[in-house]
Amino acid sequence: MENKKYSLILASGSPRRKEFISFLEIPYQIKVLHTEEKSDHKNPADLAMEIATSKGKVVLESELKLQKENYFPFIVAADTIVTIHNKILGKPQDDNDARSMLKLLAGNEHEVITAVYIGFLNKETNEVCEKIFHCKTTVEFASISESDLDAYIKTKDPHDKAGSYGIQGEALTFIKKINGSYSNVVGLPIFELKQAMTELTGSKNALKLLFK
Repeated sequence: MENKKYSLILASGSPRRKEFISFLEIPYQIKVLHTEEKSDHKNPADLAMEIATSKGKVVLESELKLQKENYFPFIVAADTIVTIHNKILGKPQDDNDARSMLKLLAGNEHEVITAVYIGFLNKETNEVCEKIFHCKTTVEFASISESDLDAYIKTKDPHDKAGSYGIQGEALTFIKKINGSYSNVVGLPIFELKQAMTELTGSKNALKLLFK
């Protein structure tokens, strides 16, 4: 009997998500296809889940069109947003925008939501299966002096980050407390992802044995 295995694909070019998914010790490849990151949802979690789904679905559909024999693509996509006082903070447009966001976060609590989409071709049933979930972490910032703010913005670290900061970098010095998953703030809740993958695949052994 042929031992069918899944092919893991991360639908993200984020180096942080790449680092975290590598901790699963599963071979994977990266494939990112353009999709409009837009949503009409006002609820932050729903917005993030819709965007994550659109990122993942476009890659899954592309892989399924290949129609390769004994090929079972397993797609993981994610989207992270920062929200405070019912306001959603995306990536800053420029340094001034980053400064405004960081001043809003300074001395306050905010939430980081990462939505994760999983879509795959089931190797047992040959049917497409999907799951979408989100995780929420509360982050508390200390006050930030103007000199510290200037120094951080000069690093350019805020440029590609939701909310204008990355917890894994110098911005960690602004953070007094987090309540919830650290990896979720970085951009991929790896514990929850591993749990979801284990449940979806029905794995009773090491998860990595199901992938090639």
